[in-house]
Amino acid sequence: MNTKNLDAFLAIVKYGTFKAASEVLHTTQPAISTRIAKLEEDVGSELFDRSDKRVRLTPKGYALLPYAERIAALLKEMQHVAGERNGCSRTMRLGATETVVHLWISKFINALHGHYPSLSIELIVDQSSCLREKLVTGELDLAFLTDAAADSDIESQPFCTYPLAWVASPRLTEPGADIDLHELARFPLITYPRQSKPYIQLQEMFNAVNMPTVRINGLSSLATIIHMALDGIGIGILPQAAVEKELSSGELIRLNPNKSLPDLEYAVANRTDPFFRTVATLACTLR
Repeated sequence: MNTKNLDAFLAIVKYGTFKAASEVLHTTQPAISTRIAKLEEDVGSELFDRSDKRVRLTPKGYALLPYAERIAALLKEMQHVAGERNGCSRTMRLGATETVVHLWISKFINALHGHYPSLSIELIVDQSSCLREKLVTGELDLAFLTDAAADSDIESQPFCTYPLAWVASPRLTEPGADIDLHELARFPLITYPRQSKPYIQLQEMFNAVNMPTVRINGLSSLATIIHMALDGIGIGILPQAAVEKELSSGELIRLNPNKSLPDLEYAVANRTDPFFRTVATLACTLR
């Protein structure tokens, strides 16, 4: 969701017309109309009743209003803390796993750059365990990872959840059919690295039914897991959101094992600095 679209929404609410909002935001009325159309597309509903000269909020618009005001307040706090409006600049050292980079991080960075042109971002992509260590040692300011860092100088809050899916090339097995662990064990399993929760949970799942020799291939690259599944090398265990396009096209199929893995849960953790705390809260709001 583009925060400039929310700015247009709030300006219309405050000043009553699209024309007045365009003047306040120093843009054109068609540009304001485009921003609102995109915002309405994002939320799936009309936000304004345009039947009268002075536009009015629809019920959906009233429901969105407090959230838009909350985001605007957070951005204002960020401006105050970062001092960007006074020409100050700073660098934020941001860490993320490849999953978050693949699925979401560009939206977050675009939002930050849109409001803070002077803010520099150094992005480190690594496994959660390495990101956690870098946070504790002060090498990172904020990170998206699967486990919160336990340290007095680190704050964390829940960020998002990705359901895991078992996927394979249709050349490897039949789509849609129920499949048990013994059948799954015939194939190489491809997932996150050895230290990750999915890898450990897979091991525990097969050990529980006395199948310790199952072949689990742990990879640090989400893109490589997807490519290996597409090539029919084995069964991929990864967030379904990462392969929606491949599932829709039929390049991959989803399997239905009689055992499932817990969802992959992410937290956002930050150094105890007011600016990074605000950025972390904003990330959760934008998510």
